[in-house]
Amino acid sequence: MHVLVIFALVVALPAIAAKQNVNGEYLRDPTQPLFFSAPSSQKQTLKLQGIVKRDSGKEAIVNGKRVQVGSAVAGARIVAIEEKYILVLQNGSETKIWLRPSVRD
Repeated sequence: MHVLVIFALVVALPAIAAKQNVNGEYLRDPTQPLFFSAPSSQKQTLKLQGIVKRDSGKEAIVNGKRVQVGSAVAGARIVAIEEKYILVLQNGSETKIWLRPSVRD
C-alpha cells in the first residue's frame, strides 16, 4: 500500500511542478535565484485613459502617467495626441491607441 502511494506521488510530482499558474497564483521555479526575473518577450500594453486639451497643448494619460508629444512611456514614444486617440511609435512601427475601442474617426 505504501509503495502505491509513493509511486503515485513520484508520477504526479513532475506534472504538478510543471504548472506555473495554479489557482491564479504564480509558482516560482525553485531552481532560479530568489530575485530572478525573466525578460519579457511581449511588448508592453499601452492603455489610453484620457486626453486633456489645454492652452499649452494636448496631454494624454497613458498607463496612469501624464504625457505629451515626444514623451516616452512603456518603451513607446508619443508621436501625436488627437481628440480620440494617440499615435505612438513602438519598435519601429506607429500604432493608434484609441481612447475607447468603439470610438473611431
